[in-house]
Amino acid sequence: MSEPTHQPVTEQPKKHQTNRIPQPDTRTFGDILRDNLLTYFNLLNLALFFLILATGSYRNTMFMGVVISNAVIGIFQELYLKRKLSKLKTVRQKSYMEFRDGRQLPVLCEDICIGAILRLQAGDEIPCDMQVLSTDYLEVSEALMTGEGEPIIKAPGDTLLSGSFLVAGECVAKAIRVGEDTEYAKMLSHAGKYEKQSSEILKGIEKIIQMMTFVILPLGIVLFFSSFYREDISWQEAVITTTAGIVGMIPSGLYLITTVTAGSSVLKLARKKAVVNSFTAVEALSRVSTLCLDKTGTLTTGDIRVKQLISYSDESIEILKLFAKVFPVRNPTMEGIYQEYGDDTSLNWDKAIPFSSVRKYSEVQIGETYYRLGTPDHLVSSEELLRVVSERVSEGDRVLALTKEGDCLALVVMSDVLKKDAREVLDYLFTQQFDLKIISGDRPETVSAIAKQLGFRECNRYLNLHGQPRTIEHYQTLVKNYSIFGGVTPEEKRLLVQALKKNGETVAMVGDGVNDVLALKEADLSIAMAQGDQASKAVSQVVLSDSDFTPVPHILREGRRIVNNIERVASLYLLKTVYSVLLTICYSLLGISYPFAPVHMTVIGVFTVGIPSFFLAMEPNDKPVSRDFLTTVIHTALPNAVLISLFVTFFGILEKVGFLPQKETLSFYLTAYFCFFQLIRCSLPFSPWKAGVVLLGITGFFICLFVPGLLLLTPLSFSELILLGACLVVGSVLLAWRHKGETAETNL
Repeated sequence: MSEPTHQPVTEQPKKHQTNRIPQPDTRTFGDILRDNLLTYFNLLNLALFFLILATGSYRNTMFMGVVISNAVIGIFQELYLKRKLSKLKTVRQKSYMEFRDGRQLPVLCEDICIGAILRLQAGDEIPCDMQVLSTDYLEVSEALMTGEGEPIIKAPGDTLLSGSFLVAGECVAKAIRVGEDTEYAKMLSHAGKYEKQSSEILKGIEKIIQMMTFVILPLGIVLFFSSFYREDISWQEAVITTTAGIVGMIPSGLYLITTVTAGSSVLKLARKKAVVNSFTAVEALSRVSTLCLDKTGTLTTGDIRVKQLISYSDESIEILKLFAKVFPVRNPTMEGIYQEYGDDTSLNWDKAIPFSSVRKYSEVQIGETYYRLGTPDHLVSSEELLRVVSERVSEGDRVLALTKEGDCLALVVMSDVLKKDAREVLDYLFTQQFDLKIISGDRPETVSAIAKQLGFRECNRYLNLHGQPRTIEHYQTLVKNYSIFGGVTPEEKRLLVQALKKNGETVAMVGDGVNDVLALKEADLSIAMAQGDQASKAVSQVVLSDSDFTPVPHILREGRRIVNNIERVASLYLLKTVYSVLLTICYSLLGISYPFAPVHMTVIGVFTVGIPSFFLAMEPNDKPVSRDFLTTVIHTALPNAVLISLFVTFFGILEKVGFLPQKETLSFYLTAYFCFFQLIRCSLPFSPWKAGVVLLGITGFFICLFVPGLLLLTPLSFSELILLGACLVVGSVLLAWRHKGETAETNL
């Protein structure tokens, strides 16, 4: 191949254009601060905080502790994830040799311009979209871009795509598209801008928040004027009682427990080498019904090892060493031979021809003798040897023939290196009733054989997708009938995921290349390998930093723990919100002051909801997730909330008509009792851990009762104690009867 002289640049780059690949938009530090600080409820709480300060009742500002904690934890978690993901960048080749003014000069990858003439050789990454000018022989792997595992032969005039690699040969090529105009950059753009992921839990919480957004301010204003104008109280007292009502209606602690629980899972999974790009990804996997896997990079490492050498000559190993020495830039097959035998040989050679996917062999000549290493079908004629080859191929092995002047010296049996613990993970996923699909650009027979080695239970249900009608209806049928798909293009991967979703499945996709981006974007949950391309990591919610999917079971268990535990404890938060809304409405209609101060709501919330729910949410719980979050939470919280509202409203009526000297203390104790009742119910069945959590809450509550100047409760008279006891007994019987009926109905 002759070296070119300097050629004038006929295409001019855009002004200031370089070969820098634009990175997908991510969350900036300002975005994270804004979304965690400038929320509706944070601003509302801040306004209430300043109003309470204006009244001089500083003890009633304790509610800001929860607000500040929630914001700080949210900011910390997002910054932590941003920092972790920033370390998972694709390392691009740094420099190349450019022909300029008749000389070869080094040029940085990012400085390559349109029209630049580069020399590329085997092992080089193609830095931009290029056109081949001259070559004696050239093979390129476009697996990262297309998913096709076999190298492609390129000739002068053909296009080389950025992100591909030269497998064999060398060439001189001209840059025709650089930077954001390359096909690689266009595929990377599919990663899109940052999209905040949602989940069933957060959707349920958001519905609650949306409802409360339209309720809180109107009810707060009505409560203030109802108290201030209908009762003989100061504006300071009206502000304090109104603030108590509004604070009770804000389910801010629910966000806190969700972020804390998810954050703990993120940290746990980080120790398991799984970087979670979105907290909700942990929950999403707990709801996944179908998991789509690629072969190379997911089930296998992409490496090939020598499994066995069937030798028919004493010189076979020495010749294999020679092949490894002759071709120092090695494809995975030759690398496997090098790793097994090395290249320490004293043999000299006269001519070497690299492997060609057309010839199907590589060749080394020593004098007049030629040795070839390649596929047995093209090098071996013996039926007995071909029968041996056929038997090994049927077991999923790859077989190379080493020949001398047409005579077979050895059969080199090679196999893909399977990912560590891949079989164990697949077995676990099957036991958890996942529907597994293997989607690959390789031949389906090869994928099936690998799957069989891993104990894949449906390894015989495979199909070559090439030539199949590209309609979503046809694909919906295919995904029902087959579990392994070969010869798949990036667009076909996306259609397969889309078909699964159309069939009602919740789909997770595991990928590692640009060719997986479309499918990863389409999936309900996207999981990328750290060794994969930046585009796949940019669109994925989970990045497996050791590039194996053994952490998936841990993610599954963490997801189930989050969903099951938060569904269990969220009823505690909703209980406070619902009874606060009901009491605000009732007391506004009655025209009497609200029965609680902000400090009362804070103490009840901290010891019956905040602290206990935090510990309960950390308990292991890997039961399958099947319930609707919002329906379950409302169904659990509503009876208690209605009961509290009825009794506390009853106390207000008694005070208004003169039968009760004051309602605040009675209301406080009764509300605390039924909140603890709900806590105990959420902790069933009891374990030493859960019993300790309940005991901790009760102990903390009673300690607060004896802190001087904190709650300012008046002692109860004998008649008030009798009234309180009667209400507690009646309420307990009603709730026990209701829950007993619910349990019986569930058992049916």
